[in-house]
Amino acid sequence: MYLLLTEMGHLGISLMLGHLIFKRYKRVLSYILALISGFLVDLDHLLDYFIHEGLKFDPSNFFFGLHYHETNTSYIFLHSWELVLLLGVFTFFSRKKYIWLPLVLGLIGHLIWDHLTNPAYWYTYFLTARYLHGFALEKLFAF
Repeated sequence: MYLLLTEMGHLGISLMLGHLIFKRYKRVLSYILALISGFLVDLDHLLDYFIHEGLKFDPSNFFFGLHYHETNTSYIFLHSWELVLLLGVFTFFSRKKYIWLPLVLGLIGHLIWDHLTNPAYWYTYFLTARYLHGFALEKLFAF
């Protein structure tokens, strides 16, 4: 139930941001990019799963996040304030803001929602901090 509510929050935020960006730029691509960066960014959890478990797939293990607790590691490479900064730089210097701004805003919305709904420390969604903590789950989340 928790996963469903979290993902519904991601979807709702992404749809709202996509709508606002669509109103600004009048481009469907902008809407889609906001959805990708705000909602589909969670596909990096699938990458974590395959890093932990190999190519076998057990849906209950994946959806309940058991692989995180079994391995005590969390990579979630795309959940990163550094990525927000990088996309922000692209947005600032690009003439195609309708491409970069939706990516930035979607990811910001995603990370804020994750901070509000997960027992994460303030540094958890910095890739650098995860690396410095050895991607160790108990050092990144207050369970």
